[in-house]
Amino acid sequence: MTSLDFNQICHKELKVTGFLGSIWTSWKNAISVVKNDKVDLKCLVLHQFSLLSWEERFSIFENKKGIKIILKLV
Repeated sequence: MTSLDFNQICHKELKVTGFLGSIWTSWKNAISVVKNDKVDLKCLVLHQFSLLSWEERFSIFENKKGIKIILKLV
């Protein structure tokens, strides 16, 4: 999180610009690739756990021991 001093922006006539690193067509193409089974995303999921153990399992992510963790309702 970054804080901005809007007084400095106004008084010094600074320009603040935001940017998102993708466009909607990128999302459309990515969804199409996954939908058509052209890429296997299962290798990204390292852990699957019951939703009941969510607090304990969040520590895996916080400690950078997993990127994609699935919590199931089972």
